[in-house]
Amino acid sequence: MISEAQTALVDRIEPALDEFSKSAPELAALLRVTLKELADPRVHGFGLSEDEINSLSRSASSLAHLQDTAFVLAEAARGLTHLQDSANLLINAADDLAGLSDTATALKQAAARAGRAAGELTDSLVNVPDHARLIQVAADKAERAANRLEGGY
Repeated sequence: MISEAQTALVDRIEPALDEFSKSAPELAALLRVTLKELADPRVHGFGLSEDEINSLSRSASSLAHLQDTAFVLAEAARGLTHLQDSANLLINAADDLAGLSDTATALKQAAARAGRAAGELTDSLVNVPDHARLIQVAADKAERAANRLEGGY
């Protein structure tokens, strides 16, 4: 592109030099030589340093596959059009889960308290069969006594 631009510039200047050579042929010849030297990329380098030219060359080589991958990139971009909606859903879910650690700790503490209460209840119910027998014996005695009172007075 740079070469084409310089060629177009030379093509536009040539007719002016032809006219100029009618009045000052030596000066026009000198300008022609200078113009050809300026247009030669080996001499002028298009206004770029050698490092810049090498960098551009490496960049062009690195981007050589771009024509093949541009379609893939475009398809991937189209596939991500819903990303904003998904991101909002993820943010909302993260907000909902923010207190999860506190809830888990509270559940763990409640489970521990329930376990202790169950242990205490189990300990207190261990003697229930003995108490039930004692209550049954007392009930039997009360019934016999009631029967004697009814029939024996």
